[in-house]
Amino acid sequence: DIEHINTDDIKKEDEDEEEQNEENGEDDEKEEISEFAREKIIKYKRVGKIINDISLAHNTKLCLITMPYPRKKFKWFEYKQIINHLTPKDISTLFIRGTQEQVLTYNF
Repeated sequence: DIEHINTDDIKKEDEDEEEQNEENGEDDEKEEISEFAREKIIKYKRVGKIINDISLAHNTKLCLITMPYPRKKFKWFEYKQIINHLTPKDISTLFIRGTQEQVLTYNF
């Protein structure tokens, strides 16, 4: 079964979280994040939220995630944020690094 997910709710949660961090004076970013990385981090944060929600709903024991390719444009702390956002909370996670080539995959 294909499950459609409304990303508008996630976008609203992201905006609320950013506003709350600004009000509290909290800033996760110690370094300046490039515009390229900022866009990618926002997208991966949404994907991570979806992975986390679905994993918790299905009582997942192990989550396998294809690791995003570490582009040269990313600074180390930007890439670290992406990995952190993709990792589901309280679920064992295994990142798999691919070759960045398209392959035929099957749903188990």
